[in-house]
Amino acid sequence: MKRMAVLVSLVMVCVWSPLLAQAPSWGLMKGEAVNVHADFIDVTRVLLAQHLSEQGVAVVQPEEGESVAQLWGRGIEALIKFSIVRMGENVKISVQRLAADGTVTVASNMTAGSPDDLDSVTARLARHLVTGKAPQEGESIYEVTDREQEQLKKKKSTTYYGLRVVGVHSFTSNLNDYPMKYGAGFSVLYDPRFFLAEVYTNMYGGSDDPFGEFSWELGVGGYYPLTDQSFCPYVGGTLGVTLHGASWEGREWDTDGGLTVGAAVGVLLGRTADIIARAELRFMVDTFSVGGEFSSGIMGFASIGF
Repeated sequence: MKRMAVLVSLVMVCVWSPLLAQAPSWGLMKGEAVNVHADFIDVTRVLLAQHLSEQGVAVVQPEEGESVAQLWGRGIEALIKFSIVRMGENVKISVQRLAADGTVTVASNMTAGSPDDLDSVTARLARHLVTGKAPQEGESIYEVTDREQEQLKKKKSTTYYGLRVVGVHSFTSNLNDYPMKYGAGFSVLYDPRFFLAEVYTNMYGGSDDPFGEFSWELGVGGYYPLTDQSFCPYVGGTLGVTLHGASWEGREWDTDGGLTVGAAVGVLLGRTADIIARAELRFMVDTFSVGGEFSSGIMGFASIGF
């Protein structure tokens, strides 16, 4: 039995010795910190050392008063530096792997949202230092941090609900029998600063014996603001569903409907305030015929938004 135990021991030594000899030896500096308690630095260094060891790295830490040059003199193959910066409730941890000439060969950082994140953050950073796999790519389901679970911050946008007075003139088709129609509309204008988007509905019409007309539209618009000032001109386009109805000499109403496209130019007044005034001129073309004829026109409106 003793001979068997000795034989097994010799085999283990023969197998593991080359592996141990191949394990890289890295130096781990004490770390730098801003607005962080000293205990936090020590905890981070200990966790980094543990996770590097789990990745097969022999970690060498400097003794009291030992310089970087002396640490390199102990035969290490690389030097690991880390820093910690506290920003409000979050802590940013950065790591670097340096070659003997001071060249940074690997570098990355992660943000911890709470002390509970430290173990996950240091594990992922250590894995990156060893394997080169980015911390965002190598995490397991048990390494998701509180910081990563936070909702993303959103840029502030403004929404205006507007009432408008509408005037429409038709250039073509039988709709130009009545030269100017009037009506009202409602819109929701969304302003995230770099563009404008809108949902709107308009109703307008008119009558002059023996002709009467009524139109309704529901559409969306997209506009590009030309300035970021309180006085803001804009240009854009619209796409809507339109229904035209007309009657001549007391006959039943004839209706035609379909898509209408438009090109718009307008101006916002008081864009920096919580109440805006708006004026717009829009050229419209119906993609369907009205009474068998091509239909186009121009719309102007003035509105106020809250």
